[in-house]
Formats: sequence, C-alpha cells, structure tokens
Amino acid sequence: MPLSLLPAFLLLSSLAAAQEPGKQDERKPRLVDLTLEELMNIDVTTASKKEQRLLQVPAAVTVIRDDDIRRTGARTIPDALRPVPGLHIAHIDANKWIVASRGFSDRFSNKLQVRFDGRTVYSPLFSGVFWETEDPMMEDIDRIEVIRGPGGAIWGSNAMNGVINILSKSAEQTQGWLVVAGAGTEERDFAAARYGFSPGEDVMARVYVKYDDRDRSYHGHDDWIQGRAGFRTDWTPGSADRLTVLGEYYQGQFHGSVGVAQLTPPFSAVFENEVDDSGGHLLARWEHRLSPTSDLTAQLSYARVVRGDELNPTEVQDMIEADVTHHFTAIEGHDITWGVVYLGSRDHTSGSFTISFDPAEDRKGVASLFIQDEITIVDKRLKATIGSRFEYNQYTGFEVQPNLRAVWTPDEIQTYWASVARAVRMPARAENDIRLNTTVLPGAPPTVLAAFGDPDFHSEELIAFELGQRIRPVESLSTDLALFYNLYDRLRTLDPAAPFAEASPAPPHGVVPFIVSNNMSGRTYGAELAVTWKPLEKLSLYGAYSFLFMDFHLEHASPDTISEDADRASPRHQLYARASIELPADVDVDLIGRWVDDLPAFHVDGYVEADVRIAWSATKKVELAVVGQNLVHNRHFESGDTLLGNLAGEIQRGVYFSVSVRW
Repeated sequence: MPLSLLPAFLLLSSLAAAQEPGKQDERKPRLVDLTLEELMNIDVTTASKKEQRLLQVPAAVTVIRDDDIRRTGARTIPDALRPVPGLHIAHIDANKWIVASRGFSDRFSNKLQVRFDGRTVYSPLFSGVFWETEDPMMEDIDRIEVIRGPGGAIWGSNAMNGVINILSKSAEQTQGWLVVAGAGTEERDFAAARYGFSPGEDVMARVYVKYDDRDRSYHGHDDWIQGRAGFRTDWTPGSADRLTVLGEYYQGQFHGSVGVAQLTPPFSAVFENEVDDSGGHLLARWEHRLSPTSDLTAQLSYARVVRGDELNPTEVQDMIEADVTHHFTAIEGHDITWGVVYLGSRDHTSGSFTISFDPAEDRKGVASLFIQDEITIVDKRLKATIGSRFEYNQYTGFEVQPNLRAVWTPDEIQTYWASVARAVRMPARAENDIRLNTTVLPGAPPTVLAAFGDPDFHSEELIAFELGQRIRPVESLSTDLALFYNLYDRLRTLDPAAPFAEASPAPPHGVVPFIVSNNMSGRTYGAELAVTWKPLEKLSLYGAYSFLFMDFHLEHASPDTISEDADRASPRHQLYARASIELPADVDVDLIGRWVDDLPAFHVDGYVEADVRIAWSATKKVELAVVGQNLVHNRHFESGDTLLGNLAGEIQRGVYFSVSVRW
C-alpha cells in the first residue's frame, strides 16, 4: 500500500474503534430476483437531470446496476461497461482502454462525456478520459447510467455521442463494515475496506481505502499499481433538504511500452515508460425541495490531476465546476428543468522532444445555460420534450445545442420514442497548442514529421436522428431497440503544411508539419438491441447486439491520409450474452460470452471471448467467488498502437479468487 494512504487507513481503523456500527449494507434485490416490470421501472436521472422511469425515457438508455457489476466480476469501470450495446470497449494494453460510443474508437474517445456523481472527468487537455485513473471501489457503485446518442442539450459540449454517469451509493446504503480481498494471475492482489457509521443525528458517513496490483499484458511492460482513500457523508436535516459531501485521494504508477522518435540514429526507440499518477477531488451537493412540484440542486466540485512520465515530465490539471439546477412545474402539463453551469480549468505542462504545449500553462472557462420543457400532450401516454443548451467557450465562442424528443407510451408494457438533436465537441487544448513529433526520417539533415495544434480549429458538429422502442410482449421477455442516423461535419483532420527548418534541438533538421484542421464530414447509422428473458425464476438471460456503419470523406481538397481511417477503427458488429443462474446451496453462476468484429485500422481480427463467475454465499455476510476472464484465448489483441506512441499489448487469460465479508 502506498505510504501516503497509510494515514487514511489509520483514520478508518480509529473510527471503527470509536463508533458502533449502524445498520448493515442493505444490498438491493439480486438480478434474478427482480421482475422485468421492476427492471423497466428503474429510475434514471442522467437523461434529463431529473428522475424518470426507464420505460418513459425518450433516449437510448442502459442502466448497469450494482448487482450486474458484482455478477460479471468486473474489477474496472471499462469491463463493467461491456454489456452496453453501442459501446466499444477494448484494452489497448493492461492499463489503457478504448471506451467509445457509436464509433470513433480511440485512446481518448473525445465524443463521450463521462461523469462521476455528476462531476466531469473528461480531460480538457486531451479531450477524453484517463480510464486507468478512474478506478473507484466497485462495491460502492449504485448504478451506471449510459446514454447513447447526443446529450449536449443537458450536459453541454463533448456529450456528442453519449454520456456515462457513474453514481455511488449513499452513505445510508453502506453502513457497517465491508472488507474485500483477492488474488489471481492478472488481478495479482487487491484489497478494499469500507466502514459506514452515523457520527450524529440525521448524518450518515463512510470512509474507505482500496489497493490494486495488476499484472502486465503478454510480452508487455504495462503492469500497474494504485491505491486510493475517500469518504462520503449524507446529512438530511429535514424532509426538504439533503447535503452530500464526498472526496477522494489516489496515487498510482502505470507502466507501458512507448515508441518515440529521435533525432539521432536509430531515429526511433521503444522504451519502458513509467507514469506517476496522483490526485483527488472534493464535491459538495445540496438538494432542496421547494414544494411538491419544485426542487433545486446546487453542486460545487474541485479536482486535481498530477501526472508525470518521460514523454511529459509534468502535467498538472485543476478543474472547478459549479452547477445549479432548478426543476419545477410552472403550469399544468409543463415540467421544466433549467440551470446554469460553469467549468473552469487550469493546467501546467513541461514538455519533451516528443510532446509539448505552447504556452506551457493555460486556463480556460466554459459557461452555459440550459432549459428543457417536458410537455404532456396526452396524460400518461404522449409527451414531447424541447430544450437547448446555450454555451460560451474561449475556443470557438457561442454554441447552441438544441434537441426535440417525443415519447409515446400506449400502455404499461411498451414505449416508442424519437428525437432530433444538434451537438458539438469543442476543441481541447491539445488541438490548439500541442506539438507532437511522431516520426524522424533518416537523412542529412533528418526530417521530423510533427502534428501541430491550430488556434483556428472549430467545434465538430453533429445532427442526430433517433428512433427507439421498449417493449415487454410477455411477462418474461423485454426488448430495447434503438436506431440512429448521424450526420457529422467539421471533423478533425491532420493536413500537411509547408516544411520548414529548425536548428534546435540539435542536430539541425527539417520539419514536415501536419496541422489540426476541420476537413472531414460523413455519416454513421446503426442499430442497438438489448433483450432480457427470464424463462425460469432462478435464471436470467441477457443479450445485446450492435450494428454500426460509418462513412467519412475529406473536404476542401484535404490531403490528409490518416483521419479517414476513423471508420475502420470501430467494429461493425458486436454481440454480448450473459446467463445468470442461482443454484441450490446459495451458489451463483454467471456465464458470459462476447464477439467483436474486425478492426481493420488496428489490424485486429474479430474475436470471441468468454468469462465465468462462480460465487458461494457461505453465510449472509460472507461470499467467496472465483472468476475466469478471457478464457477462449491464451492471449489476444483488442486494439492497436495509439497516436501518442503507446504500444498495444496482448491481453491474457486470467483467473482470480475473491472473498467479501460484511458485518
């Protein structure tokens, strides 16, 4: 365990000694125990910033519950997301992932907004998410809500192809002790301890520590180790108010193989990179019910990320986000949600020959206002939602992201919905200020191929059309179908510009620049289907299928030879299936299979993989489990090398054993 986490562990232990345990962790009903009607009536909040029944949401939504995560044996957020149709989840190496929605698969899939408890973790420096950093205590996750398709009207720029919101359990749900430990071939060893208690009247709290040591990929140097500690408190001074404060500190070290360019022979080299990663966040949220038809939520968060490696020795990011949302019913038939949001960021970098920013330090802010009106046309049957986000950022100025949605619920077993929306992805600082030296060509003098940002880079644009249906034709079967057609404009390209000479760093060399531009457009369309079937009381079956077609073309006579490969980096077809079985003697078995189509851009052939989890509840407080992952192949590639030089690793078959104890 990192030494910096030792004080947190001692604090947890002292609190345990000083407090009597409150009520035990009350786990929600297990997956096989819920009826399909109950599953379709789960409340979701991410689609509209207010609670809605899943059956009535006019968007492509998937909810991953805590029991889904437990029964898949997922130890990371990306692995927990694999059941979601329309998402492409792939390991780059042992500690890096692709998590993409409806195409555009990349290390930084920049068209997907990701949030933890409403706090953004989308990096304004690189336009994406460092998934290796977002590694919470999985047992504390209440649910993950995934919106596929544009969410810009509510969540702003960068929610172009979807939103993932990870929501943690309240402190009331996590009272008493929970200790989890395990070991295996890839999950070498891990442990977590959580203690929930009541420090005062109407106040619930929890503290926790977590530690993971994970193995490398085959022939890779990408093992990783990480520890974190955190807390959450929930105070309900009255029936109309709730104050939540939560925070976390983490520290980790990630390894990887990186290919870099050099100005001297042999002009390129592969070295074992070591990334030191630390940071934390603090969030406060106040929820106040003004009346039975009106409520107000105010949230303020601060986060810091500190990363350093040989490519980018120092990278410090600070983000502050303030959000005020008001939901009310003004007149009968109009349910209105509106709010104001400010996101400020500051970063400091110290570059290398491979990667640098000019200027090395910068700060930016994004301010926005959103409003949405849900209009009841026919009571309990037909509703329309109209709204927009009005946003100002310092890169491209004023952006408008409207959406129009309609949902028809003819009865309690079926829903039909449709939407049209505009969304944008605003530039990241890398697209304005970066220099990335990717290749050095031998010669006298040598020639450097380099990517440069451009301050004139514009926001990427999307016009999206969607149709969907949710239906439960019989009591034991439900289906969820989404169809989409997307039109993209001003997508990012890398266009060559006039060469020039440089004397520094030595030796003197030529430079062929490739400038970030907006010279690609195109379309995507596809279908996403999820099916849940409960043929027996103790058997639940789930399946998901995704189809994606992507077609892009360069504009304005762009000579880019790189970006058009974007339509070959995502699988055209994907399948996922899971069988969850309850056997006698309190034994649970989960069988999981998945098929991912070819990825020509990464030279990865389609593959089939399977996972198995077997768990035994020795008592109501003790569970033993063994999990096998990637059992079909001894090793396989899921992705390819990245533009930043990270070399892909072959993911290996793995088995781990775990024990969890509650009291």
